Amino acid sequence: MGLAVFTALPASAHAEEEAGAYTLLVGWGTEPTFAGFPNSADVTITDTATGQPVTDLGDTLNVEVSTGDQKQTYPLEAQFEVGEFGEPGNYGADLIPSRPGTYTFHFTGTINGQTVDTSVTSSEDTFSDVANSTEAQFPAKDPTIGDVAQKVDAVSGRIDAAATAAQKAQDQATKAKDDASSTKTIAIIALVIGAVGVVLGGVSLARKRN
Repeated sequence: MGLAVFTALPASAHAEEEAGAYTLLVGWGTEPTFAGFPNSADVTITDTATGQPVTDLGDTLNVEVSTGDQKQTYPLEAQFEVGEFGEPGNYGADLIPSRPGTYTFHFTGTINGQTVDTSVTSSEDTFSDVANSTEAQFPAKDPTIGDVAQKVDAVSGRIDAAATAAQKAQDQATKAKDDASSTKTIAIIALVIGAVGVVLGGVSLARKRN
């Protein structure tokens, strides 16, 4: 009796995209990918017909990295030089994904004169989402830079609200003080006018008696 052994297939680390005469193998430079750690948007370009790597790309191709409503464009740089480690035809854009979640790589430009405009989004079938680094921490799970930044933003918001309320209270106190000062001035003027009236009345009465 034969023994059949079944093993689970690993999740795809890179996605293969056709761009005209070229094949793009797209993914993160380092996987698994954790928020707050240096990484790169990675692509390996080969000539589909010959299978040969494209090593003379130059600076004609860019990648826009986006997540949620945030996006930023980076130039792609060769990750291989003769005599050094690397893979011919491999290019990347260094970045630090600061938040966990789903990311999209949008490649635009040209490859040897051919226009390229293609996007790949992280998923189980392409390349991995960015994970929270606490998932891999041991023995203690410290807050990530993103977590700290969010807490700082929350505290800053409360501080700003308190400062606004304090300024409003100060403005109201100043206004009340100004109002009180104005009332006092008006009262003094009224007293002076009243005193003048009494004096004039006395003078008039004295003249009548004479």
